[in-house]
Amino acid sequence: MSYELRQDPYALLEQARFNYTLRKAIIGVLIGLTTFFIWTHREDLRFAFHTADPIDLGNVRTHYEAQKTTLGAQHGQYVKLSGLIPTRYRVGQGEDEGVHFTDYFCPIFNIAVRTTEIPPAPPDFNGRQFLGTFPSEYIDLVQKRRVHVENLHVHASVEGRIYRMDQPPAYADDVADYYEKHLDRPIQESWIMLDGLTPASVRHILWIALGFIGVALFAIWGLVRARRRLYDMARNLHTLGDG
Repeated sequence: MSYELRQDPYALLEQARFNYTLRKAIIGVLIGLTTFFIWTHREDLRFAFHTADPIDLGNVRTHYEAQKTTLGAQHGQYVKLSGLIPTRYRVGQGEDEGVHFTDYFCPIFNIAVRTTEIPPAPPDFNGRQFLGTFPSEYIDLVQKRRVHVENLHVHASVEGRIYRMDQPPAYADDVADYYEKHLDRPIQESWIMLDGLTPASVRHILWIALGFIGVALFAIWGLVRARRRLYDMARNLHTLGDG
């Protein structure tokens, strides 16, 4: 663009109109991205503001030995559990490179657990070494091969969010798919426990959302300035034309 054209007030007005239109398009994209991010992460964003301690659901073995039939959990609760019996281990890698997880299944109340911690390993044994060293309440689980005897000597504790297995979060769909075949009760009465999913662990999502909002607000401020500049230029040209 030549020097003379840049000084042409009508050319400058057209350039200001173009910049204003471009800013509107950019803001539309930013608002769309911000809305999409907040909507898809709404559960984690709500959870990031959670300040109460986890609900202690107790020791699952104690509940089992007392012949309780339900865990007493609610979908999406922040809880802690103890006494889990880890079986059917599965090791995998998360979406972020270097983040590894372990899945395991506790046949008591059908709880599938995903954790980034290394669960306790069952002790080595041979033959009948551990036979008769566990409460009689677990004989049925052993006979049905839902647990091995050595699994009963491992006690795992977890803290995080618990979900109904028929309503898992999107990033735990594969856990439900993998362990569904091992259930001895309806999937609606079974659970997925995401160990380590605490309010602090999802707070980075809150900061990302605030970053999106900040960028969108800055862009809106720029749009207001561009609109004001366009209005002033158009008014000045109208004044010159009248003169």
